[in-house]
Amino acid sequence: MSNTNPKGVATQAQIENWKKEYPEGIFQVVVGPRKARHVVYLRNPDIDDLNYAASQTTKDTPLDYFKILGSELKLGGSEEVFKDKDLLLSFIETVKPKLDGKKGELVDL
Repeated sequence: MSNTNPKGVATQAQIENWKKEYPEGIFQVVVGPRKARHVVYLRNPDIDDLNYAASQTTKDTPLDYFKILGSELKLGGSEEVFKDKDLLLSFIETVKPKLDGKKGELVDL
């Protein structure tokens, strides 16, 4: 029988501590195949986090933005998410909408 518990799962007490420490919010990302899931916990980004990640990437390495930002926001979980290329790609596709930042509405007048 295979282990279906994701690697890197935090305790409920640790999650509650993170929620207190980061009142602007935290979130969990689960990636990987069903029999080898990995979980990583992140805090919500702020403008400084987004600027830092953007400043560290080049036009030749645009996906590094999400790896750098994820590493900066990571509170805990599986280290393999940012080391394994398949897990990292899954992570990027999962968190891209959240890490792209908040969107407003543009209205022509």
